[in-house]
Amino acid sequence: MSGIVKSSRVSACQLVFKQGRAPVDVRVQLDWECVSGSLMGTCGQVCVSVVYTDPEPPLRARASHCYREKIFHAQGVGLVLHIIDFQLPSALMQCGIGTLIWSRIYRVLDDAGLLPMQLTGGLSGKDATVCHVNADGLQVWHDIEGRSELGRIPNTVRRNAFWNRMLDTTNGRFDCDPAGAGGFSGCFIDPAAHLSYQPAFTVVELGAVEPGGIS
Repeated sequence: MSGIVKSSRVSACQLVFKQGRAPVDVRVQLDWECVSGSLMGTCGQVCVSVVYTDPEPPLRARASHCYREKIFHAQGVGLVLHIIDFQLPSALMQCGIGTLIWSRIYRVLDDAGLLPMQLTGGLSGKDATVCHVNADGLQVWHDIEGRSELGRIPNTVRRNAFWNRMLDTTNGRFDCDPAGAGGFSGCFIDPAAHLSYQPAFTVVELGAVEPGGIS
């Protein structure tokens, strides 16, 4: 009788910014199982943990953000990672952290021998605009007709470029209507390898860590 084989991979790094923001710790854990090493029965989960300093006064406290998605095998498609809702806190936006996270996910999947993998997801008009933050990660407020309002900036073009960097264009699909809704699918590639990616930080590897958290 075939047995179920369970495996894990963990990697962690620290992002050190050239200016502005405090260091950010990123940890990616991949847990998966298969039947006697066969990809046909493979399923699992990717879990990302981000620990950062929230720059908003008065506390400027340490905070954390977690994100997880499931991996599964689809008949006639192969291994699939379907994105439900990837969104970062405003303090982590507009500096390249999102692309770094997905690059780390790609690398841990590669290390586990789970590539190639199909990346699929939906697009929503709800994120057609996002909070405006400055180089320090602070929310930017605008004076509008004598009122102070939290700034919002257009996000559709930036978001579409973000997901397109992760898809091999050979057999990829990317649909986005004028309202910002649609969907995408394609072979997952390392987004940090794209020439357009210019992060505002350097990456320091934290070495091998045990499942459960950054030590």
